[in-house]
Amino acid sequence: MWSDIELLTNDDTGSGYLSVGSRKEHGTALYQVDLLAKVSSEKPSLNPKIQACSLSDGFIIVADQSVILLDSICRSLQLHLIFDTEVDVVGLCQEGKFLLVGERSGNLHFIHVTSKQTLLTNAFVQKANDENQCTYRTLVIEKDGSSEGTYYMLLLTNSGFFCITNLQLVKIQQAIENVDFNKAKKLQGQIKSSFISTENYHTLGCLNLVAGDLTSKIPMIIGGAGNCAFSKWEPDPVNKEMTLKNVIDAEIIKGAKKFQLIDNLLFVLDTDVCF
Repeated sequence: MWSDIELLTNDDTGSGYLSVGSRKEHGTALYQVDLLAKVSSEKPSLNPKIQACSLSDGFIIVADQSVILLDSICRSLQLHLIFDTEVDVVGLCQEGKFLLVGERSGNLHFIHVTSKQTLLTNAFVQKANDENQCTYRTLVIEKDGSSEGTYYMLLLTNSGFFCITNLQLVKIQQAIENVDFNKAKKLQGQIKSSFISTENYHTLGCLNLVAGDLTSKIPMIIGGAGNCAFSKWEPDPVNKEMTLKNVIDAEIIKGAKKFQLIDNLLFVLDTDVCF
């Protein structure tokens, strides 16, 4: 259990420089490394699952079943939560007021950071048969450009994705501040979700997902393995759900392990090579 958290001051950060060289480049690049926090476990872990993400509203550290939320400069501890199973995905939104946590068990938790209350827990899928396989691959939460103060969430699994809309987080935050929990519960009940299967395209499973604004020309791309390496999805204004627009065959790219969308350019780390 990762329960020992130490935030370091400017005097004891142990700042240093990391020299990174390249055989194909002349010279050496120097990077300053500042140790801002220490997180340790009461018992040694042979194969810990560690991940971290730096966001504009906070810094999240995930260590096995523990989630640690710090402020954006790692100077104060906002939350420290321990879950029943390993944590696959996390997200932070609405100026750091709401934290989302997806467990290996399939439970997705919607947590209000300030009050430390779990507003909603929903098991969207069952735990994968293989304990080493992630239940959730990617979680993306963004503002919905069509409605002010509202967010949407995309939750990628091995066999498809959940599109969760009408997250009225600004109104939920106001209701909590006004101690109007009936209104907050009513707003939570208006959240909509739908599941879209990708098993006909990514026959060996989904690997990653990137998303733009729902109003953009490229709102969502899924990378996976199997018959198709990529699938492009857009919202259908008539049926009000995400629909498939295009795919890239696996004969061109074997599998999209990691990728990044910048404007109209897609940078891909293949399962074999980098394009």
